[in-house]
Amino acid sequence: MDVLRGLTGDQFTDAEHNAMLDQIIRNVPLDDAMGFGSINPNRRPVELDPRQYETITKQLDLLSPDLQLRAKDAFQKAREGG
Repeated sequence: MDVLRGLTGDQFTDAEHNAMLDQIIRNVPLDDAMGFGSINPNRRPVELDPRQYETITKQLDLLSPDLQLRAKDAFQKAREGG
């Protein structure tokens, strides 16, 4: 949850963060999820290795429509340093 909140900031309510987390947990294989332990969600720009980036972009495409566009925007801003 800390990584997710760090990547999305305060753009989502707790309920929305929980909904995203629930969707992600159902879709990310454990070995992919383990790779996110090295991410510092407070560092800007967020630094990702190619596997982490691929996993995140795939998951963004799987989010429900009510969260997807805002989550993609938040992810892009975090990658750009904002």
